[in-house]
Amino acid sequence: MHGAELSLDGTRLKLHSSYDGPRELVSKAKVLAEYDFDESVVIGDGLTDIGMAEIADLVFARDQLVRYLTQLGVAFFQWNDFFDITEHLERLWGLD
Repeated sequence: MHGAELSLDGTRLKLHSSYDGPRELVSKAKVLAEYDFDESVVIGDGLTDIGMAEIADLVFARDQLVRYLTQLGVAFFQWNDFFDITEHLERLWGLD
């Protein structure tokens, strides 16, 4: 699991992240880049998912992410629940 770290600096709290990005404290795109895989599949629904969706091989999007990716011209499959995702992946990978 990747996340921001919280530290105490005198009377102030500070957030630190090895994966900070231009849009979020923990850039999911930077985390994704740390891994070696044959195919990347990402599932998202909001603003903080844009970066990883832009670099992924296969994207499942809903809610706000659908609007952002449509504007950016990024291909995606829309989903409502995880059954939609499971069914799509089973067909795609010949598991049905």
